[in-house]
Amino acid sequence: MKKYQSYLLIFTLIFHSYLAYNQNIDADFIFENQVYKNSIYTVQIHREGEPLSYPIIELNGAKSLVLSFDDLSEDVSNYYYTLVHCDANWKASDLSIYEYMEGFDNQELTDYQFSFNTLITYVHYQVKIPNDDVKLLYSGNYIIKIYEDAEKENMVLCQRFFIVETHVGIQAKIRRPTDNLLTGQTVEVKLESSQLRVNDVNDIAVTVLQNMRYDNAINRLKLLYINGSELTYDFNNKNSFDAGNEFRRFNISNHKFQTAEVERIFFKAPYYHFLLKPDHARTYEPYLSEEDINGLCYIEKAGNQESNTEADYFFVHFQLLYNQPFIDADVYLFGALSNWNASKKYKMKYNFSAKAYELSVLLKQGYYNYQYALVKDGKKVINTGFFEGNHFETENDYTILIYHRAIGEFYDRLVGYKILRPQASKYRKAD
Repeated sequence: MKKYQSYLLIFTLIFHSYLAYNQNIDADFIFENQVYKNSIYTVQIHREGEPLSYPIIELNGAKSLVLSFDDLSEDVSNYYYTLVHCDANWKASDLSIYEYMEGFDNQELTDYQFSFNTLITYVHYQVKIPNDDVKLLYSGNYIIKIYEDAEKENMVLCQRFFIVETHVGIQAKIRRPTDNLLTGQTVEVKLESSQLRVNDVNDIAVTVLQNMRYDNAINRLKLLYINGSELTYDFNNKNSFDAGNEFRRFNISNHKFQTAEVERIFFKAPYYHFLLKPDHARTYEPYLSEEDINGLCYIEKAGNQESNTEADYFFVHFQLLYNQPFIDADVYLFGALSNWNASKKYKMKYNFSAKAYELSVLLKQGYYNYQYALVKDGKKVINTGFFEGNHFETENDYTILIYHRAIGEFYDRLVGYKILRPQASKYRKAD
């Protein structure tokens, strides 16, 4: 009996050491929305049935999230996925996977369909969270990792999402900042925290995202004052964003119909090409109110209900007129179509004869928003205002995320969120 107990103890120690090792393998790594495989296109994560929603659902709620993507190959790949609980800074938390998740790790991605009647063949994959195999037990930041052949180091893509439990009331509004009245926007936040056990104001972390961009996020907003259980976060201009401008847009849902933004549609075997009208910098132009979807994209094949698998891919050609190239900076196409990153695939090249930055991108049929961004050499700041301008009147989405870590807890709970959205549109509804 003692021998059996000894073996059991050794096995338990080894098993828990294995869990700890696997959980801490990425301990210092900041997870970001990234695509690591060149054949992967149209990565989207949203609430089921709401393609233009942000990836936030309630813990133990009725709604699910759906991650989808296309692999532009003719064969099915052996894709697997895992979920990682993160802290407020998007590093892996100290929880083991079997603390925050009910189910099995290393799940095979079995929900896929082949494209039908398209010029470019692809396999459409999707996974729903939670599902019959996976249930999440804690709130907080999460990432889903897709990898190949059950080898976690063989990464395909990574996407962030949020699980929330509501324990705080949030009041928020947008106002003009005091230092840049015409070009900035300040987000004022008030919290009602009576449902939380707050021992120190540093137990609460507030993050504000503009249009679900992470590159210019304001993290750990500074507390201005406390009135009982009411916490006010309005620290002069520390809550301020460059206001930006309404997004540029184009529609490629129908290759037989030329919209106002398209100069020419032509077929060059074996693909269709959309040549957009040349763009120019809007830096100093007056503000013009136009309906957009704040940088997102809406996949749609005109007149078709099965756009996931029947929408085709077209080459879209962009041209940004500019008199001379930059010596110390690069220009990028930017928005949800670039996964909100300044990545190599979306870096534009200067054409001296046309005096313009140009780029051709393969995109799935649908309605798209985009902007142009400047990134200085050696810098990480993605500057859209350089080409687009900044106007206080711009209608942006602001997502406010409230994290709480009480004394004795080993993870950041997401205890509330609020989306400030100026208006709904024909493509998206109010949150």
